[in-house]
Amino acid sequence: LDAPFRVEDSFADTEGIAIDADGSIISVEDDPERLTWFSPDGKILKRINTLTLDPPLTEAQGIARDPRTGHLLIVDDWEGSNSLYEFDGDGRYLSSLSLTEFGIDPEGIAIRPGSGQLFLAFDQGARIMSFDYVPTLPEGAEALPPGADCMMF
Repeated sequence: LDAPFRVEDSFADTEGIAIDADGSIISVEDDPERLTWFSPDGKILKRINTLTLDPPLTEAQGIARDPRTGHLLIVDDWEGSNSLYEFDGDGRYLSSLSLTEFGIDPEGIAIRPGSGQLFLAFDQGARIMSFDYVPTLPEGAEALPPGADCMMF
């Protein structure tokens, strides 16, 4: 990236990034374990120590942002809980789901909002699985309309 982008801290093991609607960058790291929001010029806006969550997120590997809600979906690999975590756009924990019955060692994630699909890439078996995805919404909220239909791994 060209100037003036500059990250104001060091990062040892960044595992995934997502770009928010306002251009900010959201990253997941698994050493140290954290979720970080950056401004478009690299200033740290917010940071969450993911070990303090209940359940803890210890081995984050991939992150995707739902453009319809701003929710963040993060996979925790086999060295962690082998789970899928859902956060709202501000980083508040919403839910998690064990992925053990579907596969071992999730490493990547992508959302296709136009079709309501969620794609997970697993190391074991070298496979990609597709799931129906409905974001966690407040009780009584109306269902979301489909979003743009594109995806990227």
